[in-house]
Amino acid sequence: MQFLCSVITVTAKNAVNVPVDSILEELEITPLELNENHYPHGVKSVTAADSIFIVTDNKNIVYLYDKYGKYISDSANKIGKGAGEYSIVTATSYNSHNNCIEIVTPMNLLSYDKDFNLVKSCALPTKKSKDGLDGMFFGFIHDISENEHLLIPEGALDDNRKIIRYDSEKEKVISTLKYSEDVIADMTMQIDCFHNISEDELLFFPPGVSNYVYSYNLKTNTIDKRYFVNFGTNGLVKSDLEKLSIDKDRLRMEILNTEKSVPLRTMLCGNRLVIVYKDGKTPRDFHTLIWDVELDKGYVVDTYSKEKTSFPVVYYSDNTNLYGIVDKENLSQFTQGLDSAKIKSPEDSIPDGSLVILHYALKR
Repeated sequence: MQFLCSVITVTAKNAVNVPVDSILEELEITPLELNENHYPHGVKSVTAADSIFIVTDNKNIVYLYDKYGKYISDSANKIGKGAGEYSIVTATSYNSHNNCIEIVTPMNLLSYDKDFNLVKSCALPTKKSKDGLDGMFFGFIHDISENEHLLIPEGALDDNRKIIRYDSEKEKVISTLKYSEDVIADMTMQIDCFHNISEDELLFFPPGVSNYVYSYNLKTNTIDKRYFVNFGTNGLVKSDLEKLSIDKDRLRMEILNTEKSVPLRTMLCGNRLVIVYKDGKTPRDFHTLIWDVELDKGYVVDTYSKEKTSFPVVYYSDNTNLYGIVDKENLSQFTQGLDSAKIKSPEDSIPDGSLVILHYALKR
């Protein structure tokens, strides 16, 4: 994909509301292998890399599955306070440069092999809070080499709107880059903040309510606005929240309850920007905007259709697929209305109680 220097506007109101089937090439269904010894307790995040699914649950256990959903390993025996153990996960990553699973904790970056044997542990440039207002720990990580990482502080803390380039071998901050001006509010559902475009360029999706997507140049260590997502008069803007900026609880409630359009999670799938947004306070008010930046046109898929969920909140994307995860008991809601020829189901029946990865391959 080639980028122009000027900011490209995505005009959301021009997107056409469509059923899922009209933009779907194929839906692949991958049940995860589960048993009583390795069963995720809820799902906090799902990512995929190197044909591996990485699932983090609500108990901070990280599970690995192969591309067929077969169980590989989990980090349950690493929960603790001993050497190479942890109790809190603030971010996870698969480092393709050394094939390690990385777990970010409030104080350390822990690197494990695929069997969760500790490979390396390093201290992070965490700033401990004295009064609960000025601390800093990291909620996002992106690996640019075996030992270099991009870290972004957790959004609930002050002075969080910056990208820290960090050398984990030397335990040294290489650079700090701020991006604060265009963030409407520090509330997000973002899981991954970066997408590789070329060897030296990434797309950067700020972990906050923002209508901008940036280009981040690794050589010059600079960011530039690349896309502006325009929701028109119904879009949430900074002035809507000015009186609430000091009271974080009231700010959060306003964002949760507003009927204005609020972008919550942004990602890239090939030539398409994918934006999960809401315009109300119920699950029925969630939508996914899929915008082809080369053709300058897009579509909106509603999460709810005919009074039931028909499209998942997308967790992750790669160059061809969008990924969601659902319970087996609700699977039929996501396949109804789809051309059966487009559905790639497993040969064996799916056991009750299973978690199922949905791969949505979009039409080109």
